[in-house]
Amino acid sequence: MTTLRQRELAKVAELAAQGQRVSLATVQRLRRRYQQEGLWALVDHRVARQASATGRVDPRIVQAARQAIAEETDRSTGTVSRLRRRTQQLLAARLGPDAPPMPSQRTFYRLAARLSEDSSFQRARERAGLPETLTLHALRHSYVTHLVEAGYDPMFVQQQVGHSYSSTTALYTSVSSDFKQKTIQRMIARRIARPQEESDV
Repeated sequence: MTTLRQRELAKVAELAAQGQRVSLATVQRLRRRYQQEGLWALVDHRVARQASATGRVDPRIVQAARQAIAEETDRSTGTVSRLRRRTQQLLAARLGPDAPPMPSQRTFYRLAARLSEDSSFQRARERAGLPETLTLHALRHSYVTHLVEAGYDPMFVQQQVGHSYSSTTALYTSVSSDFKQKTIQRMIARRIARPQEESDV
């Protein structure tokens, strides 16, 4: 009969033979986590983690910034520094000495840009009577898909959306069934037109 420790050592040896150097302690830790949480415990959560649109900024700051932006909507154009001051005032009034520290100026500027963008888009979407599922990011996906379907060079499409890898751009693409069908028909027609050339390769 094989003991648990022997099986763990065998797993360490198996992984090492495949070029994955893993310590016995790591195998034991992963086995314990698997017993406690199941398969999800073995997932690399750095990849599975959903990034927040507002980054790591305290949610209370995000809420106060949203309120400050909503207050500014009907006024003349304001500055981000005024928005920052108003956010601080709202936090102080709501939370007093328990208010979280404000993020750096640069981080707050990025947050304000993101929230303003979302707010403006949301108002336009509501005026047009479009569904809430339509987001700015959905438009980005649509843009990539339309470029691909229009026949633009894949490298051009990748550069348009600023991706480092074409695999990332491929994830954005949701081509229609009609486009897929036409692409397959073109490939078949090309194969029929040049059967000899293809077989010589």
